[in-house]
Amino acid sequence: MWAVFEVIAVPLILLKKSFMLVVALWVIGIIIILFINWKNRSFADYKLMLQCEWKRICTVQCKEMIWYLIMFGLIIYQIISCVLGTQLDEDDSRFVVNALEAYDHNSMFLINPATGEYIGTWIGELVKDVASPWMIYIAMIAKIVHIHPTIMAHTVFPGILVMIAYGIYWMIANELFHKRQERTLFVIFVALINIHFTNSVYTSSVFLLTRIWQGKAIVAGIMIPFIFYLFLRVYQKPCGKQLYILMGIVDAASCLMSGMGIMLSALLIGIMALYYTLLCKNLNVLKYSFMACIPSVVFGIIYAII
Repeated sequence: MWAVFEVIAVPLILLKKSFMLVVALWVIGIIIILFINWKNRSFADYKLMLQCEWKRICTVQCKEMIWYLIMFGLIIYQIISCVLGTQLDEDDSRFVVNALEAYDHNSMFLINPATGEYIGTWIGELVKDVASPWMIYIAMIAKIVHIHPTIMAHTVFPGILVMIAYGIYWMIANELFHKRQERTLFVIFVALINIHFTNSVYTSSVFLLTRIWQGKAIVAGIMIPFIFYLFLRVYQKPCGKQLYILMGIVDAASCLMSGMGIMLSALLIGIMALYYTLLCKNLNVLKYSFMACIPSVVFGIIYAII
């Protein structure tokens, strides 16, 4: 969803088209993708997946269940804190106002967020958001479900994004450990770190739990861990082309979040590709990984030119 929005929104922002045109094209694109996915999977496939998951649940022992309850308790506690608590950040004076502009005025980055004056072009800090219109995405979801963008950013999205972050940590644990108890301990350890490592406003824990609705926080809390997960999979399947396609999608999604996402995702993929090429002794890792960075190259050029 994020990658599709980035591909659709940026060209239309550059052409100064309406916000509702972006919403319409994104909805059509997602419906087409869902239809293709539905056509490629049968009801029996989903039934088999549910049966496998139910068998796993039935084999959970009492001791393991205790660890699961602790893990879910910590995660739910953090989600409730994000949803019910009040987290304020000075950057919202621009970010949330950008979403409000799109929601109320059907334009994108053409109003000065400090004064409310229509300027008709991108100036100052707005220039950085053209290639990474994350808050326009929040405005779009708010428009579709008829919820105010501020409520969407500060109340609805935080809980969803924190769940996604811990889902990724669980996937990483599945690659690192064979026993379920070890996986739950790994996620518990991560959750405890996130709760207590708030001695600076720049730690990934603070970004995850106090400002996760901002694009750069999603890069730190979700996109970078997911890239690490993909490379754990690459170690098992150096020539698995589907992994590199997914890596390209993740790179495009990172570009949506912030200018930092454009740079850091490509940098991380490049560095890990070099390392895994030497580790796996397979040049295909380097070739396919660099192809996955094409979105960063394209949107990086747009970011630099503007």
